[in-house]
Amino acid sequence: MNKRSLALWLAIPALLAGCSGTAAASPTATVTQTVTATVTVTATPTPSPTPTRSGPMALGTTATLAGGGTVTVFEHRKSVEPQDPNQEAIDIQACVPSQVSGTATVYERSWSLRDGANHSYNPASTTWRPSVNPSFWPPEQQVKGGDCYRAWVIIEGSNATPMTTARYTDDKGTILDWALPQ
Repeated sequence: MNKRSLALWLAIPALLAGCSGTAAASPTATVTQTVTATVTVTATPTPSPTPTRSGPMALGTTATLAGGGTVTVFEHRKSVEPQDPNQEAIDIQACVPSQVSGTATVYERSWSLRDGANHSYNPASTTWRPSVNPSFWPPEQQVKGGDCYRAWVIIEGSNATPMTTARYTDDKGTILDWALPQ
């Protein structure tokens, strides 16, 4: 063997020892940390949803308004005035919430009747009132907080057309219906 081959054979193990050597694996430390968190939940007031109804309420059912007042339709009568068979009447009650200081106005114009074709019939504009007692006159009533007002609202209906619902509406967008017996 020549000198060159011998030097190569001696150099290869030295190179392999330097390249192939692996460092000893260092142990991995696992650290476990426990964290305790306290969560305080503060309830955020959410607006009350507007009640959804699948249809008109039954007569005698009381509905609560957004401001806490209540309205009810108790009864419906057709032909309440023999001289005008189109005059109909609904027996209503409006209650003002007790937190109202002073008085609130209950309006006759908030009430109407509707027929099956969705035509609206409003309070009668006559100055006389049929024999339904007590009738709603004058058309605006002052009611103290915590009190109720009950009366008959006279409606100029249509004797030839059956009324299907009594309706309450107000200036806040409330629309409530009661089914009338057929």
